[in-house]
Amino acid sequence: MHNIFAKYLNKSVFYYLSGTFINNIGNGIFTLITSKIIYDQTNSVAMIGLIIIIQNVIASSFNLIAGHIADQLSAKKISMIADIVQGAAVLISLLLINTRFRLAALLTTMILINLALPFFRAANFKNVAEIKRGSLELSSLNAIRSSLNQGGQLIGVALATPFIYYSWYESALLINMITFFISACCTARIEVVIANDVEATVQTVNDNLIKDWIVFIGFLKRNWVILVVLIFTIFDYLAVNVVNLMEIKYSTKVLHNVAWMGMMDGFFAVGSMLSFLIVGRLSQRWNFNVLIWLGLFVQGIGFIILSQTSSVWLTMAMMWLIGLFNGTSITVFQTSLQLNLETKIHGKISSFRDILVSLSTIVLIPLFSKAIDYSVLQGLLLLGMVLIGVTVVLVIVAQGAKFKQLKINGR
Repeated sequence: MHNIFAKYLNKSVFYYLSGTFINNIGNGIFTLITSKIIYDQTNSVAMIGLIIIIQNVIASSFNLIAGHIADQLSAKKISMIADIVQGAAVLISLLLINTRFRLAALLTTMILINLALPFFRAANFKNVAEIKRGSLELSSLNAIRSSLNQGGQLIGVALATPFIYYSWYESALLINMITFFISACCTARIEVVIANDVEATVQTVNDNLIKDWIVFIGFLKRNWVILVVLIFTIFDYLAVNVVNLMEIKYSTKVLHNVAWMGMMDGFFAVGSMLSFLIVGRLSQRWNFNVLIWLGLFVQGIGFIILSQTSSVWLTMAMMWLIGLFNGTSITVFQTSLQLNLETKIHGKISSFRDILVSLSTIVLIPLFSKAIDYSVLQGLLLLGMVLIGVTVVLVIVAQGAKFKQLKINGR
């Protein structure tokens, strides 16, 4: 037992996970608070939806630059700068929250945060593989990080609720700002095994951007197995988006009580948080060519069962199961990319994955939205069948020798 805790009490691991957890508490607070303020100012849900689309467009537009810079400079320093920029952005809203410029300040803050996010994500993807973690497996670190992402978001939302009720927006934004600065301090304390402190001027970065990505695309063409892994990562994120879309209609039309929506979301989040308990065991038992499809298969079965039941408790059990294997599958895909590729291209790998997820969201979510509007049960059945179909494709493709060579365990 002492050895298990010692792994997570490693100095760098402790500060990295603490920063991740605290950062996501801030994200949870900011998301809920800003949605409430914007709705109060505009009295329009459509405006919130439009802002979400704009946020994603901004973040996606900077992924190419973020991935390139994360591979050129120190990922640790980029993470710190991104946190500081986000904290400073929240300060703008904090100073102007009680003025007639409240809405403009919030929109400015959201734009700045979404400009920083692609850089933070690309750098954070590299940091996971670079930090000193002793005997801790990379898959275990990824799993616990994913759990803390979910846990931080849940706590952030819970903390924001009383602030919204009493309209204590200044206090909420102050806490939000502090979380970003604490996260930056935690990142400053981590130690890296592979330092990527390449000195590069802005001019050099700009000149090499297009060439860098052309070389990277050429690499993916030669290493088609990695490209396949990147493409199939989108389906776990598709499942998360569909869960967010269907919860309110499922709770009202199938379970006949909107109060169950929060429970559904909670069971999914708890399942995802607990994925770290099984990732290590599964990766010890099976190779990557099995794990690549296992998580998607279980999620597919879960969605099909959801489409056939109106039982509250069976629904909650399936939401927990889907969350558990969604978190597991995301961790497996991410760990395989980190272990099987050189650290110097991890930034572009992260950004390219985010671009694929964004493009698939733009194409597929409108289709599933229409399906769920027509019938939430048929929409879930459709998603379940899609995931089972993807599983069949992966079972066949993963029989190749190159898939069997991909590592899923390692430090």
